[in-house]
Amino acid sequence: MSFWRTFGFHTVSVIETILDREGFTLEEILDEEELLQELKSQNKKLLDFLAQPATMRKLFEYVTQQFTSPTGTEGTPTPEDGALDANSNSNSLEQKRKFKYPFLACEILCTDIWMLTEAIFRDEALLDLLFTFLDRPAPLDPLVASYVTRVASILLGRRTSEMLTFLRARENVVSKFLHHLGTATVMDLLLKIVSAEESPEGVGTLEWLCRSDLIPCLVQKLGPDNEPNVHENAGQTLVDIIAISSNVMSSPLLVQLESQEQIAHIFTHITSSNGSSLLHGLTVIIELLKRHYKEPTSSTDSPDEPLPPLLQVSLEHFEPLHALLKSPPPTEYTAAGANTLTTTTGPLTPLGFYRLKIIEFFLAVLRTRFDALENAILKLGVINTTLDLFFQYPWNNFLHIATEQIIQTILGGQNVPAKVDLLLHAHLLDRIVEANRLNIAEASSKSGRRGYMGFLTTMATSIGMIAQSTEEIDRVVQAHQGWTEYVSGSLQEIRNIEMKPLGGHRPTVFPGDHSSGDEEEEQQHDSDSIYDRYKLGFSDDNDDGFDEYDENEMGFDNNADFSHHSRPFEWKDDDDDDKQGSDSDDDVEELWVRRGDYDQGEGEGEGEGEGEDQEHDQEEGHDEEGHNGVAEDTDASTASFQRPDADAAVNASS
Repeated sequence: MSFWRTFGFHTVSVIETILDREGFTLEEILDEEELLQELKSQNKKLLDFLAQPATMRKLFEYVTQQFTSPTGTEGTPTPEDGALDANSNSNSLEQKRKFKYPFLACEILCTDIWMLTEAIFRDEALLDLLFTFLDRPAPLDPLVASYVTRVASILLGRRTSEMLTFLRARENVVSKFLHHLGTATVMDLLLKIVSAEESPEGVGTLEWLCRSDLIPCLVQKLGPDNEPNVHENAGQTLVDIIAISSNVMSSPLLVQLESQEQIAHIFTHITSSNGSSLLHGLTVIIELLKRHYKEPTSSTDSPDEPLPPLLQVSLEHFEPLHALLKSPPPTEYTAAGANTLTTTTGPLTPLGFYRLKIIEFFLAVLRTRFDALENAILKLGVINTTLDLFFQYPWNNFLHIATEQIIQTILGGQNVPAKVDLLLHAHLLDRIVEANRLNIAEASSKSGRRGYMGFLTTMATSIGMIAQSTEEIDRVVQAHQGWTEYVSGSLQEIRNIEMKPLGGHRPTVFPGDHSSGDEEEEQQHDSDSIYDRYKLGFSDDNDDGFDEYDENEMGFDNNADFSHHSRPFEWKDDDDDDKQGSDSDDDVEELWVRRGDYDQGEGEGEGEGEGEDQEHDQEEGHDEEGHNGVAEDTDASTASFQRPDADAAVNASS
């Protein structure tokens, strides 16, 4: 029913008028603007018509079949509709058949009405018609694919058990899905099928998909023979399967993907000199490596401890990946003969996504905390190459973030020889000192400060902190003369600036108040203490991104002073506040009594005005610290607030 009929205004709708006629068609119903409103109102006559088998089949045909115009162009479906007016505008009719009718048919089939859902599952031939789009050659019409996958997803959510039973009964349904891997909406539907395992009705779905060779087929799609959009969809599907399967204990898909055979196939595609295969293949490997991450404080691995298949195969491909880091496969840009880009900072040779992805891979390997892998990376010279690129591209912050996290991961681990090797053989100390010297020399020029200087400050701070707790690192640092000068000079200046609050210290003296130099110094000290307490209480929850390994995770004090120039933390105890105030609660109480006596005397002897002022001051309780031994305390029951004029009056009265 419509709104008007619900409240007693019985106005016959156009759709009811059509339904009362004989010989009307589905297209006449679809042409009415009130169709969806009447459908949601669950008009009984309309639902009876739509639930008829012939009507249902026509709706599915509009959703699934491509329309072919008289000129031969393909679009959405063209069911037989001889009852249509032959004299109607042909262009308008084609537009309706191509866009309006399929859209409305999709909306009707997706409506959550029990009567229509029952009509769909009562006739299995309708589901057969829905999935016939998988039998068509690729690529699919994107509009048709979007309608079909939407209807299929809705039905899968409403009747999970019936839909999965139907799909399992179809022959080669998984391979047909993968045949259309280049269509993103088809992959979305496949992922929805994978996620059905999480529901009680979908238990066993992963086993079925595993028997259907879903993982091997997806890995094969990463091969260099396929198009880049196929690589992208295959890689993203595998990443999503990893995320979904992580919530399922002993997922057969995940076990199959992490097998040595499948990992070896992925690395074969990665090292095939096809940039797209490398990019999306490494994305899958990095996602798998995240499952093996360890905390920085984890104990180091035993020399006899075997590596998991994923890490063992990764280790075997360090050398070819390092070679690709030095000489990446050509991109579409470089293949066109353009080796440089014109930027605001001048000509620039682009780093490229391929080399950045390789660096992210080595970072993920280091975060697994296996000493054998860490030593192999250092021995191969991967860190040296990464640092070369770091300084070669002073404005690429994506590269800087990844490189800085590699350094922090090594420094935050338990492998002391690797830390020493990082400082000596990777020449990290020399690189930082030289970069600082060049930055100072160029500071006055138009180029300004280099883009990586902030990351170097973080690295240098971490090195100084770890030198305090690691004797081997301290010896290396102390033996480097240029480093000592850098720490006591440029680094200390930067740290002093960073230690200051951006808005200055919180003011504690109100306008019109006066205090001595000693009091101002004490207030400044209290302000510093508040700021220190704020920073000490600050914490940040880390995610799986590049922020995972910061100085706090390494057990370092962010405000530790390795150059012996900054003031240590001072907790302001409540006992200190009591010492600054009155000697005892009795003294405070006595002073309040004397204050009251004085106020009474003033009121009688010198006029009511001054007495009222004194009472007003007493009620406000605003006073500075340190006058007449009375200080501000956070506990109102043990505090007294006196202004200077009141103190003088108390002394005079006594």
